[in-house]
Amino acid sequence: MSSDSYAIAMKETLLYLEGIRTEDYNKIPKSLIKYLEENSDQNYVCDFDPHTPLTELNLHEETYGLLAMLYYKYWCKSDSERKYYLSLLAKNEEIYDEQYKHNNYSNIFSNNNHKEETLTPNLLPTKIERNPFKRFLQKIISFFKK
Repeated sequence: MSSDSYAIAMKETLLYLEGIRTEDYNKIPKSLIKYLEENSDQNYVCDFDPHTPLTELNLHEETYGLLAMLYYKYWCKSDSERKYYLSLLAKNEEIYDEQYKHNNYSNIFSNNNHKEETLTPNLLPTKIERNPFKRFLQKIISFFKK
């Protein structure tokens, strides 16, 4: 990940933060907001409405990571909520690792056995989300909607 991608993520994070509740925004230290502002890509144009739900946005992966960090650090209300959050992260990481192993195409040509395989309907690939953290963030957003 390049510093450019982080600068873009900071810009998207700042724009997204404009759409959250004031009480949640105020939980974030001003020094962190200032850091994000100073290090964000000023030339990057975000083309989304900050009031759009997070689940409907197509943000960079680094942006989701920054938002996840903000949720854990500043918006979790109790230690039990933090533990639950960490367990969700661990579970999502396991799912991601399993999907990566299943879809690892780096060894696709190492098998010299050229048998034709037919797929049965139950073995067809299933839809895999672009980012397992997106599902996790959808869960976080559901907490805010309560």
